[in-house]
Amino acid sequence: MSFAFTINFFTILVLVTAVLAIIDGVYRARGKGGVLPIITIVLGVLLALTQFVVLPFGLLIIAILLGIALVLGLVFRGGVRRGGFLITVVAIILDALIILKALGWLTIPGLF
Repeated sequence: MSFAFTINFFTILVLVTAVLAIIDGVYRARGKGGVLPIITIVLGVLLALTQFVVLPFGLLIIAILLGIALVLGLVFRGGVRRGGFLITVVAIILDALIILKALGWLTIPGLF
């Protein structure tokens, strides 16, 4: 059994977004805690997994749910320092790029 994987710009974008979402969830979980950080961590892991395995629900659904969780985390700031705020904003921007690409509304020749 062999395993082949092609790395392109979109794969790197998805993985960076997933890692930033996981980091954001861990920062929030160490602060006040609650359900939202756990949801963010789970969605970040699922987003990273979409690049390696086929899930019953696609990349678009996970990216939209992660975007909602990140925006809610930004609105309900609980015990997050300035660095956590910046990580959340960057993750939201990258997640928006993933959603636009998954919908087919964003095409950059040579990159995607």
